[in-house]
Amino acid sequence: MRIASQPAWRGALLAVGLTCATADAAMGQWLELPLPGTPRTAEGKPNLKAPVPHATDGKPDLSGIWNAPNYDYVQFLPQPGTEPPMLPDAAALYKHRVDTLGYDVPMTYCMPHGVPEAMFVAGHPFKIIQTPRVVVLLFEEFHKYRQIFTDGRQLPVDPDPAWYGYSVGRWEGDTLVVETAGFKEGSWLDNRGHPHTDALRTTERFHRVDFGSLELSVTIDDPKAYSQPWTSRRINLVLRPDTELLEHLCENNRDLERLKTPPTTGTVTKLEWTNPHIWFFMDVKFEDGSVANWGFEMASPSQLLRAGWKNNSMKVGDVVTVEAKRARDGSNHANAQNVMLASTGQRLFAGSPQAQ
Repeated sequence: MRIASQPAWRGALLAVGLTCATADAAMGQWLELPLPGTPRTAEGKPNLKAPVPHATDGKPDLSGIWNAPNYDYVQFLPQPGTEPPMLPDAAALYKHRVDTLGYDVPMTYCMPHGVPEAMFVAGHPFKIIQTPRVVVLLFEEFHKYRQIFTDGRQLPVDPDPAWYGYSVGRWEGDTLVVETAGFKEGSWLDNRGHPHTDALRTTERFHRVDFGSLELSVTIDDPKAYSQPWTSRRINLVLRPDTELLEHLCENNRDLERLKTPPTTGTVTKLEWTNPHIWFFMDVKFEDGSVANWGFEMASPSQLLRAGWKNNSMKVGDVVTVEAKRARDGSNHANAQNVMLASTGQRLFAGSPQAQ
C-alpha cells in the first residue's frame, strides 16, 4: 500500500485546532485527591523518588497516570538535529507537511494522535493499568485506549488495519518491550509530519526508573517509508500523582470551515509579554490590498521560555507565519499554536492552551 496522499496546498490558510470539549477541572472530578499506594514524604507529599513498585507477579508495575513534561516529543520524534533516512515518496510527503506547517495534521479533522505520539501530548496525560495478561493505556485526549497483550500471543497475520495497530508485549528483565504492527495509514509519527505506511512496525521499550519516572524509546521500522529502521530520542515521562483523567471529546469538528482563517502571514505591530498569557498583534494584507489587524494569544512567558523562546525572539516589524484557532465569536482574534519567524525560519511552539 502506498503512502496516503495529501490534498494539494491551496494558498495560505491558517491551520486550525480542534473544536474540543474538556471537562471543567473541578474537585468533583477527582482532579486532586490522595491516591492509596502512593509513597509519601514526611510532609505528606508524593515521593516521586521512591523505589519502583512491583506487581504481584514480581514485574515492575508501570501503572499510574503519566505525562510528557513538554511538547518536544510530540513535535519531533527523531533524535534532535537529525532526520531519519526517508525514501523518496515519504520525503516528498514530509516536505509537503513541513512546507504547509502541518495544515493537514489528523487532529484538524478530529482524528487522534497515533502510535507512539499519543503518549506525548503534554496537555493530556494517559493512564497505564497493568495486569498479568494485558497492559491497558487509557488516554485522556479523545477518551481512547490501547491494549498491549502480555499473555504470550503472537501478532496477528494479515489483520484488518487499525489506527493503533495490534500490540503484544514481553518482559526483558525490568523493561517491557512492546511490538506493534497492523497499522492503518493516516496517522503521523509526530506533529512535524514524519510519515508512515501500513508496513510500519514499532518497538517500544518501557523502563520505570523510580516511582515518578518512566523512560521510553521507540524504534520505527517501515520499509516502505524509510531505508532502514531508526530509533527515537530518549523519552522521559513523569508521573502525575494524586489525580485522575478528565473527559476530553472532539465535537465532530463542526466548526472546521468557520475556523479556517486566511492568511497566515503578517507583520507584527504589537507584542505584550505579560502573564498569564502573551499576546501579539499583526497586520495581515489580503489579495485585494486591504489590511486587517489580528490578535493572537499565546502561552505564559514561562511556558514559552521552556519551549525555546527568548524575550527578543519576535519584535515589532517582524514578518511571521502563524498556526492558530480562530475565536468562536468570529472576531480577528485567535489562539496561536505555532509561530514561524521569517527572519530565521525557526518554528516555535506558541502553546496557547485553547489551541491544543
